[in-house]
Amino acid sequence: MVTSLGLHLHTAGVDLSPIQPLWYDSALDLWIWRIPPNCRFEVDNYELSWPYNEPFDYIHGRELEGAIRDHKQLFRQAFDNLNPNGWFEMAAFEVNTMSDDNTHLKATCLLSSISNIHTSSKIFGKDMTSVSSWRRWMIKAGFVNVKEDDTSLIANKLPQGPWSPDSNLQELGRYHQLNMLEGLSSYTYALFTRVLGWQRIEIEALLAGARRELKHHLITCIHERILCTGKDRRIAQRNSIHAK
Repeated sequence: MVTSLGLHLHTAGVDLSPIQPLWYDSALDLWIWRIPPNCRFEVDNYELSWPYNEPFDYIHGRELEGAIRDHKQLFRQAFDNLNPNGWFEMAAFEVNTMSDDNTHLKATCLLSSISNIHTSSKIFGKDMTSVSSWRRWMIKAGFVNVKEDDTSLIANKLPQGPWSPDSNLQELGRYHQLNMLEGLSSYTYALFTRVLGWQRIEIEALLAGARRELKHHLITCIHERILCTGKDRRIAQRNSIHAK
């Protein structure tokens, strides 16, 4: 939407692999990238030194819990690569579950999965409970007007199933339940086997229980979404920070 509404803007996306869609142009007899002309994707490691020659007006990171080893370096690089008064934004759902009626406490397999994800990710060095520290790291990097916001969703509590009486949240919950059911394996197998030393059969048994709990209509689990934003200082203030 940004690339279509702001045609004068240029958008660069950093991705893990070249998965952007192709489409076939029969007139040219070529497969070409199906992305806007003012957008490009780069396969890169954002934890290394950033190679960009020009600063950005806006930098956005999404669902990066468990993908950051050095928050200090990443947040500082975001600060250093922004134009004056530019914005840095981080958004993620906490790798956790909760409920308004405490029925999530019945989801013992899901809670065990989450607890072991937290433990193993910390041992691995890429903590999946880091979202609560993003505000602190933004401030340390030099950002101002740092705040946590939850206004960009219908609610900051997203149902992990289609149990909500609200039709919009019910639809979101249906999709999010599918996301959870299919995503549990990717969050657990590598960490549980390589870090915790679990066997595959142990993981499969735990995840089977977690999936049953996610499908149970009387267990009303929810996910909390965090949106943290910070603003770059003006040039004069920015230079004074680097001078310290």
